[in-house]
Amino acid sequence: MGDLLNVSYEYRVLNYTKADKGATLYFPSVTTVFPLLPSGTHQVFSAPRTSVIAGSKWSDAKSLAVSSKVGATLTFNPNASAYLSTAKIAVMATTPTGSLTLEVRWHWTVFHVKNGHRTTGAWSTPTSTARAPYLPSIFFPASYVGIVSTSGSPVATNTTYVVGLNGTVAGTWFRMVFEYPNNGTEIQSIYEYTTANITLFNATVPVAFTNGTGVPSGNYLIHVHDSCQAIVHVLKVAVS
Repeated sequence: MGDLLNVSYEYRVLNYTKADKGATLYFPSVTTVFPLLPSGTHQVFSAPRTSVIAGSKWSDAKSLAVSSKVGATLTFNPNASAYLSTAKIAVMATTPTGSLTLEVRWHWTVFHVKNGHRTTGAWSTPTSTARAPYLPSIFFPASYVGIVSTSGSPVATNTTYVVGLNGTVAGTWFRMVFEYPNNGTEIQSIYEYTTANITLFNATVPVAFTNGTGVPSGNYLIHVHDSCQAIVHVLKVAVS
């Protein structure tokens, strides 16, 4: 029987005020990577989560935790650093962008099933700076943007793909990007501007090259960027 590796992350609101209580946070999927010996990694995946801000203290780490079985043959590399990485989608909040500052930290615990012992790593230290390819762990969440509907998949080439958005959609703009999935090359980049006092916006992007020719059959990505250029949604689309 293998050991259990638990990964937990938690957040705290900096400069908390009572107005922050009750706001909902939307976290994308999270992958934690542990380097192994002699090579390779062991990865722990956590699905997207939502959490409601309850106060000024650190959130309940148990609600943002995930466990993974570790085989007895795995050897963690003590000379390499494990790291936590979110999907390339913004953390979102039901607050205006820039009005809420979050700090996020994480740690791991190994439960040794055979002898009942636990080994726990230290909490990471949140920082507002980071060297590429890493991102800061103290940051402004993006304003919440939800998806109500899409054109689905597969879609026909040389048509218009529609994404119905709600949330923070009034009096703003979105950049709709249609791109190749393997290298991130953009095929289309369309700016769509919204009007005031709306609750639903149908954002569109052509399933075609900029010269009007339909793209070949295959798999593509659609990115929805908000007015701060944060990626708030990524859609996988098959074109026929």
